[in-house]
Amino acid sequence: MIKRIIGLSIIGLSLVLGGYFSIYFSLVDDQMMLLMLSGITTILFIFGLFILLLDRKERKLKKEKKIILEMIKRSRAAQERQAYPGVSDDLMRRKIN
Repeated sequence: MIKRIIGLSIIGLSLVLGGYFSIYFSLVDDQMMLLMLSGITTILFIFGLFILLLDRKERKLKKEKKIILEMIKRSRAAQERQAYPGVSDDLMRRKIN
């Protein structure tokens, strides 16, 4: 969640700075400075997108890990039930007593 917020704030910052400096330097007519600032804002924007992609992959891996752990738990429980055939008899005795 924190990575998502950081990525979105970097993208927002790059858009705001890009818009501000493009307007400011278009009035001054300094083409080289405008080109440099456009490059910087582009790099910031790409960096923000990269952080968002990393966060997305991390969340996907977390979900997959959770699913795998749940499958392992279920398979262990099924193995334990198969290893001890008297489970139903014991449960019936406990309910009666």
